[in-house]
Amino acid sequence: MGGIIKTCLQALRNSGLAITGQPFVTQKVNDLTANLIHPRGALENAMNEILIEFRDPTTGDLVDVGTVKFDLDMNMAGMVMHSGSTIEPTGTPGRYRAKVKPDMAGDWMATLRYDGPRGKGNVSFAVNVKP
Repeated sequence: MGGIIKTCLQALRNSGLAITGQPFVTQKVNDLTANLIHPRGALENAMNEILIEFRDPTTGDLVDVGTVKFDLDMNMAGMVMHSGSTIEPTGTPGRYRAKVKPDMAGDWMATLRYDGPRGKGNVSFAVNVKP
């Protein structure tokens, strides 16, 4: 019985359905809309699991963009803090699960990139990490 539950939970995690909520960031990347979704509505100073979606802005359909990267950088006097992420496709084209752990709360510069069937895209934007 435990094996069935474990398999079902893994399938739910892979589907991207376990992360729900409204986007805390929506950005235009080339001709696509990227939504970043966190269950609590913002990144926190902890391990975060977020859902990254790429959509066609005209139809709202999810769009496969291939390889996705998401990084955070915080400029401080004399140094830059960097937090990279681990990203996996969810099994639904255009939907990706990211794990990122900022080193501290505050204002960060985020960079979202993709490379794949839709070419290359890159956008940078400010995000606030909550304590």
